Amino acid sequence: MDALDRETCGTLAVGKGAAKLRKLLKRMRRRAGRVRDLDVHRGLLEKMSQDVGSDTVLKEIAGLDTTLAERRERRAAKFRQRAGHWRENLAQRAGSLLEAAREAGDLPAGKEAAEPALESFAALCREMPVLDVGNLHAFRKGAKHARYLAEGDEDDWSRRTAKRLKRVQDAIGMWHDWLVLAKEARDAASGQQTELVKRIEARRDRQFGSAMRTTGRVRQELLAEWESLLISKKVRGKAAARVEWRKTA
Repeated sequence: MDALDRETCGTLAVGKGAAKLRKLLKRMRRRAGRVRDLDVHRGLLEKMSQDVGSDTVLKEIAGLDTTLAERRERRAAKFRQRAGHWRENLAQRAGSLLEAAREAGDLPAGKEAAEPALESFAALCREMPVLDVGNLHAFRKGAKHARYLAEGDEDDWSRRTAKRLKRVQDAIGMWHDWLVLAKEARDAASGQQTELVKRIEARRDRQFGSAMRTTGRVRQELLAEWESLLISKKVRGKAAARVEWRKTA
């Protein structure tokens, strides 16, 4: 929707349509995300159980899985209660947005999607120059937004950019899943440092290190590419100005 808004030069009708659709999608994503998270956490527990030789830990895993399964079903039920209503509204608002975009007329020749994606990512890096446990998940959300912009085109540059941004998104996402699972395990153990809690927290810490390394590497690559693009545009701009000056001289 950001790309559509940009390509139609910020038409008021498109902006309003996008705002209405975003509002609905945000509610849907939040409800669906709560179910998705528990599915992922249960999957992590299942994989962990395959490598655990301790009956005590296996028993802890089974107990925690039961708790998460019950919570998942309650959240899924709430989601299903609203799904029909949301589906109707989604179709209506999406249709209105596309109609507004068509009425805006032919789209101007735009840039390759990689360029606004890199611009968005560079702005994100300026906003969060130093990453830590407190802001890493928020950085992931910003990188995901940049990735979606890059996926707006099928050219090689845009695909490469989207692929690298997805590596950041996936690495941080994996750490965050273990982070939340560690909290769920600790809560289920009433704050006690059980063997399962220790194992999950150790995995959480390893994933944090991996996420920071991946993010740092990709961040350096993409920022260098953005700086190179800015320099190239500046050089082209100066060359075009010289040509124009000669024509008028």
